[in-house]
Amino acid sequence: RKNAENALRESEERFRLLAMHAPVGIALCDVEGRTSFVNPKACEMVGASPEEVMAFDWQEFIHPDDRETLFTAWQTNIAQGKIHSSADFRFVRKDSTIRWASTTASLIHDADGNPVGQIGITKDITENKAAEDKLRAREAQLSGILDNTTALVYLKNAEGRYLLTNRRFQTVLQQGRNDIIGKKDEEFFPETLARMYLESDAQVWREQCPFDFEEAVRHADGLHTYRSVKFPVRDETGKMIALGGISTDISDLKESHEALQIEQDLLRNLIDVQEKERQFLCHEFHDGLIQYAVGSLMSLSSYHDKHPTSEAAATIEMVIGNLQKGVEDGRRVIRGIRPAVLDDS
Repeated sequence: RKNAENALRESEERFRLLAMHAPVGIALCDVEGRTSFVNPKACEMVGASPEEVMAFDWQEFIHPDDRETLFTAWQTNIAQGKIHSSADFRFVRKDSTIRWASTTASLIHDADGNPVGQIGITKDITENKAAEDKLRAREAQLSGILDNTTALVYLKNAEGRYLLTNRRFQTVLQQGRNDIIGKKDEEFFPETLARMYLESDAQVWREQCPFDFEEAVRHADGLHTYRSVKFPVRDETGKMIALGGISTDISDLKESHEALQIEQDLLRNLIDVQEKERQFLCHEFHDGLIQYAVGSLMSLSSYHDKHPTSEAAATIEMVIGNLQKGVEDGRRVIRGIRPAVLDDS
């Protein structure tokens, strides 16, 4: 009996030393929830003295929004004889600040196997929670950007299997996210398209740098033209671990460009036709009407010079004047319809 008592005292002393210097909060409570032991770390976490902690029900330190859930789980564990359980919850320090904690509780049984209480080990995880919340916020922001862009965004591993796709990618393929992840292009696209994607992917893996490609993607209404930017995704050591891609549908832009090119070609042809028409008109004026008018003018002038006193002299002079004006007007018209390229020059 003495040996047993000594052994018990040594065991209790070891537990006390362990509990007093443990970096986590340790507390003992009975089946009614009354605290029978609390270590310094637990007191530090709630910002209260051991006497204050012992004087209150441990539920007093639980955040009101988590209190009922945690207490119900604690009662259920005792009723079901669950040996170990864990939970994350918020607690309120004495100075009213709110912190996050993660606790693991274990049932304590007497010699007959009846539950007599629980021992709880609690760790302050406020900083971890803050980091997780920040990470979730960033992931939500990134997901918001990826899922609301009209571009196709994706990641592939070295085998060409999809690691990530955005909502637009899934819509175009008419496949769910889980139906795409882990699969290759040949499982969704015709052989010619899949081979084209494989060749462009291989160039990025081979050169280890970004490239632009013009690729075709089959939609429900037919083939669309995409401008794909594919780039290496690296780990912290700089090793390429995945291939990223952002593909933008440029079908409308390409069609507009082609339509504009056709209109420009038509305009150039129209200008060429107009220039030829102008040249034709100038030729007709110069070598036709004006030549006839000049010939008539020379004949009349010659006749007038030989017969200056004839009865028709006045009429001939009038006709000569009109022909001279006609020739001048014709030449002015020719100058007015000369090729526009001369004006540009």
